[in-house]
Amino acid sequence: MMIYRCVRPFILKLFFISFAFFLQHCGSTAIFTGVVFKGPVRRAVINFHKLNPDGTEGPLSQTFIADESGAFDFELSNIKQILPTSVVVSGGEFIDEASGDTITLSKEYPLRIYIGKVEPSSENIINVSPLTTLVTSLSNTFIQKGVSQADAFQKSQALLDSYFNLKEFSRLTPPDLTNKKIDTISQDTLYSLVIAGISQQLLTILQTQDDSSVHVLHFVDALVKDIEDGIFDGKDTNNQHIMLGSSSIPLSSTAMTTGLVQSIKDFLKSSRNQSGLKEDDTTVSSLLTHLQSNSTSLLKISLTPENQTLYIGQGETKQLEASTQGFAENSLLWSVNGVEGGSSDVGTISQTGLYTAPNNIPSSGMSVTIKAQSKLYSKVYSEVSIQLKVALSLSPQTASIKIKEEKEFEVTVIPGAITLEFLINDVLVGNETLGTTEILGNGNVLYKAPKKIEKYLEFPLILKVRSILAPENYAISEITLYKKKEDDDDEDDSM
Repeated sequence: MMIYRCVRPFILKLFFISFAFFLQHCGSTAIFTGVVFKGPVRRAVINFHKLNPDGTEGPLSQTFIADESGAFDFELSNIKQILPTSVVVSGGEFIDEASGDTITLSKEYPLRIYIGKVEPSSENIINVSPLTTLVTSLSNTFIQKGVSQADAFQKSQALLDSYFNLKEFSRLTPPDLTNKKIDTISQDTLYSLVIAGISQQLLTILQTQDDSSVHVLHFVDALVKDIEDGIFDGKDTNNQHIMLGSSSIPLSSTAMTTGLVQSIKDFLKSSRNQSGLKEDDTTVSSLLTHLQSNSTSLLKISLTPENQTLYIGQGETKQLEASTQGFAENSLLWSVNGVEGGSSDVGTISQTGLYTAPNNIPSSGMSVTIKAQSKLYSKVYSEVSIQLKVALSLSPQTASIKIKEEKEFEVTVIPGAITLEFLINDVLVGNETLGTTEILGNGNVLYKAPKKIEKYLEFPLILKVRSILAPENYAISEITLYKKKEDDDDEDDSM
């Protein structure tokens, strides 16, 4: 008994410590409410999987069943143990908005959403749809490229929110547009309209292709594959055309741009639309305008300056600025006319976008295309075309001149008057040994050769014209001096 009394406080303390540890590590409960929607999915089978660090799904944790309207409301315990979670809906059936066909969700073509964080003991809204399935696909792409899961979830949702002009659509509750009139057009309504547009697009395709084996979940699956490279172009990461299901019907490269816009318009005019929504409704029209303006790429690069004529000196530099959407700015490859880093012929460019013009720009100018491309997403790039016009030029670029004689060099300058200076071997105006320069009334320069060739002179001599205010703007010509045997000069001929 004495021993029990002595160890009892220790046992109680150990118990409370263990219980606290259990609460901390097992986590608390979380309440989830929402709907599974591709049209309401009746009796949807909702499976929770622990999401592995590499984006793959771990073992099944728990399963719940939605009601007849696709809605669910359940409590999940020990939530910390299964976060982050992949929610996979692979059962239940829905009536397709466009065709009216009854379609069953399957393990081969499920709907998905990722859950990265929750509010314990609070209501967490998660609505599963084709669009959230696209978010999970894009998230996986980012995770495979080394982005953390939390950042991948946030970035993917933000990109698709922006693309569809919907704010946090995973929290929106889409109404069924096929069974009742909509009095107020909200973000939830527009969410449903985008999803209905996906169905309508497939219906239009099948009117010409006539393949009964293809249904809307094949179309969603094709979009999931399409988004993996960050661009809706109808092709996979290997640049191969994506087919719908096992058919020979290719996914269109405009499926998420003009194709989606037209399909939404077609649905609004169809008898299946019972919502009362019309194309000319202000809010609907705004959505269509936004979707019409979308490019195919979710990941984007913008270059400044845009296409322009650039007056630039030989060897002069110009900084291009790149802004990116969806990935880091330091993950770009720069090229000039298809050559990574450029070349001496077309100019070079650094990995920070600093362009250096070639040393020899034709007097007529030249055009170069500068491209910034994502290192991780090869299809994502931006290009600008720059017309190079010489700021200054001298003609001819090489000349052989007899001692005591003169040679006129043509000077071409950028439009507008600038103050120039002339040098021989970097000596302003020149001197008796190198020869001298004189500016002519027509703007050209007259070179006057020296009376003799000094033995220490090295050829060619460099005649340079440059801007006084911007010395980096200059042009050069190479001069070689010679004399004839009959010239009365005791100096050796350097030729």
